[in-house]
Amino acid sequence: MVGGNQRIKLVVSPENRGTQEVSCDGQVSLPVSPGDEIHIYQSPNVLKLIHPQDYSYYHVLRTKLGWSSKLF
Repeated sequence: MVGGNQRIKLVVSPENRGTQEVSCDGQVSLPVSPGDEIHIYQSPNVLKLIHPQDYSYYHVLRTKLGWSSKLF
């Protein structure tokens, strides 16, 4: 775990061969090369989300992961 105020810096190793990509939350992948730096930090911008009253995060998770379906 890393605190929200921490900054993380990743450097792509020059020893890597072939093609490397970075993807955030399963979205668009971006190519990276040896020596490239990736900086991860909390945005100063705040995003407020709204959900319908009957919204259930766990229902969405069960549906996406198939936890509520029969195995056989």
